[in-house]
Amino acid sequence: MRFLVLVPLALVLLAAAAFAQGAGDQPRIPPGWTAEDWQAYNQLQKAVGEALEYKDHEAMLAALDKQLPLLEKAIAALEKHETSGEDEEKQKKGVLAMYKGWVSGNFYNRACCLSLLEQKDKALAALKKAIEFGFMDLDKFRIDSDLDNIRNTQEYKDLLASLDFNEVYEVYKPEGVETPAGIIIALHWARNDEKKFLERFKPVADKTKMIFVVPRAPVTIAPGQYDWSRRSDDKETGLKKIRFVLAEVRKKEGMADLPVYLLGIGGGGDFATRAALTMPKEFKGAVQVNSYWNKYFVEDELPKAKEAGVKIALIHGKEHPSFDRVKAGVAQLEAAGVPGKLIEFEGGKKLPDNVADLIKQAMDFLVGP
Repeated sequence: MRFLVLVPLALVLLAAAAFAQGAGDQPRIPPGWTAEDWQAYNQLQKAVGEALEYKDHEAMLAALDKQLPLLEKAIAALEKHETSGEDEEKQKKGVLAMYKGWVSGNFYNRACCLSLLEQKDKALAALKKAIEFGFMDLDKFRIDSDLDNIRNTQEYKDLLASLDFNEVYEVYKPEGVETPAGIIIALHWARNDEKKFLERFKPVADKTKMIFVVPRAPVTIAPGQYDWSRRSDDKETGLKKIRFVLAEVRKKEGMADLPVYLLGIGGGGDFATRAALTMPKEFKGAVQVNSYWNKYFVEDELPKAKEAGVKIALIHGKEHPSFDRVKAGVAQLEAAGVPGKLIEFEGGKKLPDNVADLIKQAMDFLVGP
């Protein structure tokens, strides 16, 4: 179950400062709401959280029912609001999109609850409403166990068939290479796609003499824009996508014995490292380029990664804001007995022209003894 409606309301306040009420040190009230609405919504947030903790689906439905009118009230007020300029209009559209996202999350959450309560018709109706309001994580409901009770219904299958689910990936084989040295599964950065990424990084495949596989990230964040992980519960969705693509490539290419490595840029880089540490039997290692490092995300995975002999290489600009954290990440790997290597380049967020050579250097580290 994905609880989009639990996104902190502070995000709305930050995005809607021009619309928010309040003065001085008084707390700002989200646009379209009175102070009483604000208080009521916060109380309902707590009710949803408690219902989640105790798996009380009926209580959660009751709280969701009460939240929806408040969200609809805010949307109606914003739609009527006349803006005074281009910047304010842009703000208004952003806040409206955020509220509608909460409505779509509300309907998705109620679909999960209704499915678990075996109220199949109502669950399907709620799922359709979630999509109507722009629920973008379409891969999520295909694998969410909360929807298992409706998954075999014809209505669910028809809904599934009407959507373009993401099993997309690209494969590139270096010319003239009869026996590839391995498989690289490359994870593109956020708001990118597999085709653009492949065109830019084909030289990596040519230099390493490996099959280059670029999956489309499974989390749809906007039409034509995809990401690997925006929230903690996206991780399993991303791992399932990587497993699916790897199985497909091995089957179609007849290369079941080739070693497999992960490569990722930006957010794809962070996820490549997490995937390699989480699934050390499937991957020999990972290269992450200009990404970030969260020591808490990886610390539980390090013992089994050490046992499996996984290696991690990090390529990072010395002026990048997260450079110090990445250096600390290499130290964390080495302290845990997981071989790590930091490859630095001059500059910050912009990748250098010789990035393919740096990736080849990192791959040599992963492949070598």
